[in-house]
Amino acid sequence: MDRDKKLIAKILADAELKKQYILQDAKDKASAYLKEKEDAEKEFLHKEINAIKESFNKQLEKEKDITYVERSKEILKAKQNILLDIFDLALKKLQNLPDKEYKQFLQKVLENNADAGDSIIVAEDAKQKNMIEKLPVFKSKKLKISSEKRNISGGVIITSKICEKDFSFEGLLEDKYQESFVKIAKQLF
Repeated sequence: MDRDKKLIAKILADAELKKQYILQDAKDKASAYLKEKEDAEKEFLHKEINAIKESFNKQLEKEKDITYVERSKEILKAKQNILLDIFDLALKKLQNLPDKEYKQFLQKVLENNADAGDSIIVAEDAKQKNMIEKLPVFKSKKLKISSEKRNISGGVIITSKICEKDFSFEGLLEDKYQESFVKIAKQLF
């Protein structure tokens, strides 16, 4: 019986050791599994946070770009208004040129740009028509005053069979306005 008791005690001791081993192994595996899951969760959260940050930064850049474009549009509009005011003033100055300077302007335009027999469109103002007809270049190049009417306040439009050259005050200023506007737009965008 003693022997049975010793065997039972040994079996119980071995079972207890086995139980302790199994329990420790289960705890170790559970800890390792929990650590693995915690690490996976941390990695997932890290990736999600980075993705949110990246998305936020992209949206912020997009908003900055939109704000820049909107601000540039406003600046362009303001500069365009200033240009329009400047060109309105320039037109008024041209319209108020003293007769002597105006005649010199017309003489030079016609000398440099009109060919013999070309037609000239002038402002609907008898004074300007008479002034042009008295210019030496008008007679020497045998130019004609066209019966065509255009809404110009000064200067001339030279027409030939193949082309038309606009030297009206409005035409000259429009060309300069477009050049200036393009330069401003290029600087902003």
